[in-house]
Amino acid sequence: MIEIRKMEQTGSHIPPLPNGSDQNQMPLSRNSSQNITRVKQYGSATELLRRFNPQAQLKAIDKELQMFKSERFPSLSDVRVVHGMEIIIDWLIIQIDDALNSSGVTTMKARTEQITDLAHAIFRKYPYLTLPEMLLFFFKFKNGDFGDFNGIFNQQRFMKTFAGFKKYRAAMQ
Repeated sequence: MIEIRKMEQTGSHIPPLPNGSDQNQMPLSRNSSQNITRVKQYGSATELLRRFNPQAQLKAIDKELQMFKSERFPSLSDVRVVHGMEIIIDWLIIQIDDALNSSGVTTMKARTEQITDLAHAIFRKYPYLTLPEMLLFFFKFKNGDFGDFNGIFNQQRFMKTFAGFKKYRAAMQ
């Protein structure tokens, strides 16, 4: 409860990691200088968030074949390195909120803490996914390609939808 109050006072959506671990120590999957260049081509954190907003999901679906074969798009981890953990978690929260609203889950049913925890879980498990891949995932999620939520939020169930997306992603590569 104390951590939630601290987050509310500071305006941060990001709870600290357990055991005092450093959020910025996550290993990268690609060359660091390439990561930084890949992210910086999209400008400031604000420009990056504006470019990869939920409405960009329709654009992602049009380019899905090329996105799975391209190394030019930044991964979630790349964005964290350049713009920090708070930006990538906030971006994921925006995407999750949009997806949940589309599937009939209201923010009253899914508390802010649950959505934030889900954003952290997605980042920790899939830091290698690129922003366009995530947009495509959320687009397909909203269209019911990976199951139906029937208006009930369940983090485990949400995370299991990535299994279907991983199979789809592997088939496209």
